[in-house]
Amino acid sequence: MKFCSECGQELKAGAELCPNCGFTINTIGKRHSNNNVESGLQTAAKVFMVLACVRVAITVCFLSIYALAFAYLGNGWEILIKIVDRFDLLEILALFPSVIVDYWHVWVIVAIIFYAVVLCWYIPMTVHYFRATARKQQVGLVFKIFCLFVSPIAGFLMFISDYYRAK
Repeated sequence: MKFCSECGQELKAGAELCPNCGFTINTIGKRHSNNNVESGLQTAAKVFMVLACVRVAITVCFLSIYALAFAYLGNGWEILIKIVDRFDLLEILALFPSVIVDYWHVWVIVAIIFYAVVLCWYIPMTVHYFRATARKQQVGLVFKIFCLFVSPIAGFLMFISDYYRAK
């Protein structure tokens, strides 16, 4: 004699659904498969979140090195023009407004600050997701939406993993 593992109702022989609560009886193999898929999706989301953090950290480092190097080498814009001229891209630089050309160092500092703030946002989100998945907890809808800004692929994978969790 079988009993439903969800509600305890007695089941008929060969029953696939509980007549009381509707729970699917023969789901051991399916649940195991869905857990593997969900775990794989969560791992992929973690990888893409870490890659987003690394990408932003590299951008901050590159811009900082750029700002420091050109600050000590003199007029950084003239050096950059010489580099670009070597690749025959001066036509593109001529399209820049004079505000960008005259105040390039300000724009670099603004970019460094912007990316540093973004990094201070990405890292805690990544840590939170790692902790939530380790505890087998779900993350909220708002968190997933914000993760779409951190890494669109990771946010999408989080939404998909919920689909497999529901099955």
